[in-house]
Amino acid sequence: MKKIEFPPPEADLFVECNQAGHTMHALPQQGVLEFMLEGVHWVVNPGEYLILPSGSLVSDIHFSVGFIGQVMSLPLDWSNRMMLRSHYGAIGHMALMRHPVMSLTAEEAAYCQADLERIRERAENHTHLYYEQALLSQLSAHVLDLFDIHARKNQRRDIPERASSLIERFMELLFKGEYRQHREVKYYAERLCITPHHLADVCREVSGEAPLYWINRFTMQEIVCTLAEPSQTLTEISEAFHFSSLSHFTRYCQRHLGIPPSQLRPTK
Repeated sequence: MKKIEFPPPEADLFVECNQAGHTMHALPQQGVLEFMLEGVHWVVNPGEYLILPSGSLVSDIHFSVGFIGQVMSLPLDWSNRMMLRSHYGAIGHMALMRHPVMSLTAEEAAYCQADLERIRERAENHTHLYYEQALLSQLSAHVLDLFDIHARKNQRRDIPERASSLIERFMELLFKGEYRQHREVKYYAERLCITPHHLADVCREVSGEAPLYWINRFTMQEIVCTLAEPSQTLTEISEAFHFSSLSHFTRYCQRHLGIPPSQLRPTK
């Protein structure tokens, strides 16, 4: 398992913590933090919990003077495994990708803060004979606590079991990386043994978005992560995602990000 980081509450370290291949959690205790995500301005206050999926195009991050809070960076592959293990995980993950700030009651905020403190203690106790298993258990408990809070706050309507199961299977295909080669709704409908129209109807019913939104969201999330690593050229990245040409890859990024992929490469 990759290192779990708990940086002090400073803006530069917050940006560093929101790194490729990681999901970032933040719980302010004093002051606020602000950021832009996909053109939307967000403000995170004390009593709110922020979960930012890896690769999200976050910009204009600002911390208020005297900001105090806890920040945790989780490896994305571990976070995805947790999503698939939970019945609520896939649907909850879809909701959090669109609305990453979750309001907490005073009791919930105190509970999450205590969770994070326990995780910190586990992460720092390298003498534990079962260090990795103990840390993973503590992290799993915290993520399940977050699922519990989120699910209770979002019981607006009952989702039919068949629709829920279908969306979980659709999301499982995306978590497994099928989007790297397949970005057509028809492919996913065939894998799920339904029509593209039925997949679109169920996806909109459960998440409020069409299947193509989620296919492109997962694709761009990993593309942004990959572009941040200098080890591959743009041509190699284009081929890894099975684009027909570099120009096709560039147009795809331009359409979904508003900028060419070259602008997301690390500066030397």
